[in-house]
Amino acid sequence: MQICLSTTMTDRQMTPRLTNYRVSDLETGAPLETLELHVLARAYYAAWLAVHGVAPQKRHPLPMFNATFEFGEPPATPAQGDGKHARPRAGGSAAR
Repeated sequence: MQICLSTTMTDRQMTPRLTNYRVSDLETGAPLETLELHVLARAYYAAWLAVHGVAPQKRHPLPMFNATFEFGEPPATPAQGDGKHARPRAGGSAAR
């Protein structure tokens, strides 16, 4: 089962809005759907991103929890300056 959850972090240029990951049993590969493991997967994602500067990819086994986090490709983020997500300027006018 593929899970898509929104993330909130301060650096929006590096952080995708959605995180694609799967939590599964290390030995059998069966999906694990506990809230605790999903919270841990999101924390793991945020920590990996903070340390390495890129989103985690592929399989990350955690033998101490008998679980594996499998991270997919992060969704594409809009290019900077494309104007689609521009905020209006203070004062009510977007252009002066």
